[in-house]
Amino acid sequence: MAEAAHFDEQLGAWVLSRYDDVLAALREPSLAQTGSSGPLDESAQLQARAQVLESLSGAKVEEWRARIASVTSEFLDRLPVGRPFDLVRDFLLPWARALAEPDAGKSLRTGVAETLPSFLANAFLDLLRNPAEFARLRADASVMPRAVEELLRHAGLVHTLVRTATADVDIAGVRIARGEKAMLKVAEANLDGDRFAEPDRLDVSRRVSGHVALGAGAHSCAGAVLVRMAAAFVIGAFAARFSAVEMNGPVEWHRGSTLSYPVSIPVIALR
Repeated sequence: MAEAAHFDEQLGAWVLSRYDDVLAALREPSLAQTGSSGPLDESAQLQARAQVLESLSGAKVEEWRARIASVTSEFLDRLPVGRPFDLVRDFLLPWARALAEPDAGKSLRTGVAETLPSFLANAFLDLLRNPAEFARLRADASVMPRAVEELLRHAGLVHTLVRTATADVDIAGVRIARGEKAMLKVAEANLDGDRFAEPDRLDVSRRVSGHVALGAGAHSCAGAVLVRMAAAFVIGAFAARFSAVEMNGPVEWHRGSTLSYPVSIPVIALR
């Protein structure tokens, strides 16, 4: 539940979870991205971001679109009908690894091969747990753009981001001193009832605006266009291919300090 900014002695960090507070923190240049040893190198981060944006510019977007269509069709054809398979291990991971172009920059290859299938695993699990919404999506493909934004909000990959203050900064009604850390609760911000009506309910036709699943400001996700395009195509193609999909066993999870996503989703699909 989103709550007022406060300092957590056990974590040794300020905790921000309200939507407005997290958004402000993401946009604040004095709160730097943080690794295990402290703030990340700003110039290296900007260079990697520029490389990703260049790989997704202009006609290259259409090349990615064609590649996504081809690879998705290939891997959907491999899935069994009426027999158990693992949605993550048998489909999403090999699909993503095949999609990642070997000549793309390291950041983009990693994003495509690892980050993208992890978000899609969250999204598919959310739909499987909400079969009425999955059925709505299957019946009306026109809602797909809204559905992708709603899935990003409701089942986003990042739950927490850590920032380090490079100067004293006033944010969320508190003073964060230089060197202090702030933990941005992204998932909780996206479920803030002061920003989103009935935030815990998945609604594939919801008109979502302003979620922070892909960040905000100068360090927003550089590959956002690819995430949205791939999610819309893969989820749409999967829904069109199978008339029904049911879970067939326990879900296995990766739960880290920043990301949370299923590593195994056993299912049975029918045509």
